[in-house]
Amino acid sequence: MKHGTVLSRFGRTLAILGSAAAALLILWPHSKAENADKSIVIDREVLVPGVRGKPNAMARLNNGSFIIVGAFGTAWAVGTDANGKLLWKYDEARDPQVRLPDQSEFHGVVALANGGALLCGQTSNKDHQAGIGLIVTMSADGEVVERRTVFPNEDQTTPAAAFRACFPWGSGFALTGGGYDGKKGFVWLMALDKDGAKKLESTSSDLPGISGAATPASDLVLMGSPTGLEGATIVRLDQQGKLAARRKTNFLDARPVRSVDRSSEIKLIAGDNLKNNVLLTLNDELQDKVSSKRVTPINLGNGCAYALSDGSVVLFGNVVGQAYRSAIGWVNRRGKEDAVRAMSVPAPQDASFSVRDAVPLSANQFVAMRDQVSSINPVNTGVVLSWITFK
Repeated sequence: MKHGTVLSRFGRTLAILGSAAAALLILWPHSKAENADKSIVIDREVLVPGVRGKPNAMARLNNGSFIIVGAFGTAWAVGTDANGKLLWKYDEARDPQVRLPDQSEFHGVVALANGGALLCGQTSNKDHQAGIGLIVTMSADGEVVERRTVFPNEDQTTPAAAFRACFPWGSGFALTGGGYDGKKGFVWLMALDKDGAKKLESTSSDLPGISGAATPASDLVLMGSPTGLEGATIVRLDQQGKLAARRKTNFLDARPVRSVDRSSEIKLIAGDNLKNNVLLTLNDELQDKVSSKRVTPINLGNGCAYALSDGSVVLFGNVVGQAYRSAIGWVNRRGKEDAVRAMSVPAPQDASFSVRDAVPLSANQFVAMRDQVSSINPVNTGVVLSWITFK
């Protein structure tokens, strides 16, 4: 197999180095600051060791196990049981004909109805060093069912392309990404049915970005800044991919808020020019359903957010102190102030850059996934899974 490079990343992060063979329960004490708010409860944490590089996304499969995807030069995926114990690891092969060190990457993963998972990202070969879309379907046991490279509109002359995210849309899936046609960049949207067959595809500079989520009515909401130099735009597409609503904003960026109970409200976290987070709650026409609200500034650039059934929102990302630190927030709580909890590391010299993804177990319980690197003890390097309850 031939594999390839990574398009310019939205914020390259630290490389995680480490080695070990089995999942370990972490029993590290949390500092007083990290324990300041008792409403965000970390029930337990498990280290999945020996995972090198940057974890990007995770999914919970039908049997309760987890798949985590990322990259370290080449794309990788690992599977754990429901308790976080490492079961298997898959690595994309390195291609000696590809010049750049970063040859492939998995950016997203989504669970399939048959118990397996669909992974999306990019790879490349000697003729397409700048990237090709990559889709891999795997069984729950880590066996590759299908691997395919994908060009936008099946045009193999496209110089660069990559999928940056994949998530459920209706009875199938949406894959979002971008590319370059030799003259200008574009956003790439593809919809697959439940069996992985292509339903629709769009490559357009009019689409605002790759961040998105599906509504309960199976519409798709995408958001972002088309050029990166203007305010974020939000669009709602119907099930056929046709534009149903559009709104331009003055916000620098916007991130979707997923829902644990399939709420019909459209929520997003936007960033203003003062680097504040602003919670927007919109109707189907993308107009404000309630007044926007400034909330605690957890950085979601490498994270995600969920709306709980009471209208509050939990944030998974990082905060900035002397360095970036993985953190969790809980905002828009009725009658309560916003809460923030920074995640602990084994030693002061160790690092954890961001809580990168999370999956719900129930209405107020999640498993979150973050990176961790230790310069003191390599056995403490890997991916950390945290079982979290919001009380």
